[in-house]
Amino acid sequence: MRTLFTTIFILFHLSTNAENLGTDEQRVIKSKGFVTVTKKIEGAVWPEIIIKSIIKTTPLTAVAIFAAYDYQKNYVPGLLKSDIHKVTSPTQVQVSYELKMPWPLSNGVYINDHKLTSPHNGSYKISWKSISNSSAKDVIGSATFLPFPGQKGHTLMTYRNHVVPDSVFAGILRKLMVKDVEKSIAATIEATETLAKQKSTLLLKYESKIIDALKGKDPYKL
Repeated sequence: MRTLFTTIFILFHLSTNAENLGTDEQRVIKSKGFVTVTKKIEGAVWPEIIIKSIIKTTPLTAVAIFAAYDYQKNYVPGLLKSDIHKVTSPTQVQVSYELKMPWPLSNGVYINDHKLTSPHNGSYKISWKSISNSSAKDVIGSATFLPFPGQKGHTLMTYRNHVVPDSVFAGILRKLMVKDVEKSIAATIEATETLAKQKSTLLLKYESKIIDALKGKDPYKL
């Protein structure tokens, strides 16, 4: 799996619009698994991270595991807690997390608000923002899931995330932060593809939550 998730850093010509995925990007993603770019934000210590990846499942399966909020702690490295905190609407869920952080930082304890949409037929988007965070001033991000061009049953995921850290050590931890995000994406893809191959009942459970949420049914009843 490590070979599949080898990361290629491309500093220019990375299309940030998933629908406009270029031929070169398709070639790199098909051969290497995903492409990562770091986008410098003026005045910010950490850059925005943009990762484009191919997932060998349908968009519904891909978004189902990505948004399996109360299951994320079972596959994301270093994630000690992921529990439903509040259900605002069928498509909007707040999740409380605890993430193991490297020394000398304390564990990150935070709550993110997630919103599910389906911009186009057969595509999905999860957007998130920070509600509270013990180690960051702000967090904002999104992940889109579209049919991969020319490959039926495969998904193009475009992940974007920007964290404004609240630590004097943030600058020296920049490279580690990027690597940790890549590890999380790789683990998410691996978990998704494994559950799909197993035709897991767990996967069916989370796919149903996505379908129900978009129909206006509460997928998480607290």
